[in-house]
Amino acid sequence: MRHVLLTLFVVLSFVGSARAESPKAVLLLAAQSDAGTVVTFGRDAQENGPLSRLVRAPFETSGIAIVSTKETAIPTGGSASEGLPLSDDAAVSIAQSVGANVAIVVGVAATSDGHLRATSLVGERAQVRIRVLDVVSGRAIFDGRGSAASYGAEAQLARSVGSSKAVAQASRGLEAKLMMQWPAPSKTLGRLSLSITGAESWRSVASILRSLAATRGVSALHAMEIGPGRVVLSLESQQGAAQVVDSLRRARIHNGSLSVQLSGATLLVRVIMNSSPILPPVTNG
Repeated sequence: MRHVLLTLFVVLSFVGSARAESPKAVLLLAAQSDAGTVVTFGRDAQENGPLSRLVRAPFETSGIAIVSTKETAIPTGGSASEGLPLSDDAAVSIAQSVGANVAIVVGVAATSDGHLRATSLVGERAQVRIRVLDVVSGRAIFDGRGSAASYGAEAQLARSVGSSKAVAQASRGLEAKLMMQWPAPSKTLGRLSLSITGAESWRSVASILRSLAATRGVSALHAMEIGPGRVVLSLESQQGAAQVVDSLRRARIHNGSLSVQLSGATLLVRVIMNSSPILPPVTNG
């Protein structure tokens, strides 16, 4: 009994650790205008402004969490690319310091377009560049640019609308790139019950558990009942039951085989041990 509990613990731990953690990202945005410069990183960070929320949206939709860099030292040196506040090396360094997998570098430059002729409206034009880096490889997986103009009764309102339009333009195709690079975890389709009978040793049960742990789409195993001759598990799968059945039928059992049947939401697994060979009697001469 102690042996099977240990086996279950090890296998369940393996299944849990096999699930990929959600990626984390840092947002390194700098917005420049006649009113000054606003940044989302470093000591003077303003992390929850309207532009920040707009840039973050496709990442959060893709299951990528944004982590704060407010208390993080900003590396000096290196030349930033055109329209961006930081170089790739500096952005990757900041992301690594907070354990992030993704660095989002954003530059926003808003300039006055003057008054619209014969009106009291003022115009603002915004240029935006969004560059997304994979921290592990250091390479860019996305680099988008946008430009937009807007008019309003006040410069601040025109600037806000123009910058938002430019961010939306620069973000086109971003969400698809994120899903390709960091696919979101599949949703669990359902839970199956697994009943194992006929095992004459825990070695056979361990083989079944190892097979389940290696099955694509199995996200969790829970021990429900452990007793002489019978083990019952609850299994969470992101795939259909047919794939689990196929995996079990290919499982290698020492000196035996498996019979696998699906009855509703229950997998009935019976271990069939091979009979010992009958040796002929030994005769003299």
